[in-house]
Amino acid sequence: MKGYLTTKQAGEVLGITPDRVRQLISEGTIKAEKFGRDNFILESEVKRVEKMDRKPGRPSKKSDSIK
Repeated sequence: MKGYLTTKQAGEVLGITPDRVRQLISEGTIKAEKFGRDNFILESEVKRVEKMDRKPGRPSKKSDSIK
C-alpha cells in the first residue's frame, strides 16, 4: 500500500525490532491501521516518531538511581 509501512519496515527506519513496533502500537505511541492481521503505519507517523526524543535501552530500576 502506497504511503504505508509494515511493522518490519517501520522497525528498520526506527532502528528497533518489529516486535517493539507492535508494542509501541499497543501502547498508543505509534498510530497504525490494521488490515486483516497486519498493522500498517503511515510514513508521516514513522517520521513523527523518529523525531521524538526517545531514550535507548531499558529504563533504569529505581534501586539503581537511589545508590
